[in-house]
Amino acid sequence: MEVEIDRPREAPPVQKYPAELRLAVEMAVNEENERMFAQSDLALLELAWKEAEELAAIADRLLIPSAVERKFRRMSKHSAQEPRRRES
Repeated sequence: MEVEIDRPREAPPVQKYPAELRLAVEMAVNEENERMFAQSDLALLELAWKEAEELAAIADRLLIPSAVERKFRRMSKHSAQEPRRRES
């Protein structure tokens, strides 16, 4: 007993499709490619931004004298413990 397998028909050459359909397909493919490139560019930009923030934080700590940093920490703790005053 022989089993017949349905084989997909060959699609006609692209040139046989209407110009409007070819243009629509090309636009869809290009849009998808642009979206993928934009997402990868955004991921790279976010990574660069995070690295820049880390470097800036390190640089900021290098410029502040340790005595000033200690004083700032003490003042921050003290102000966090105080109840807030209402402004009238």
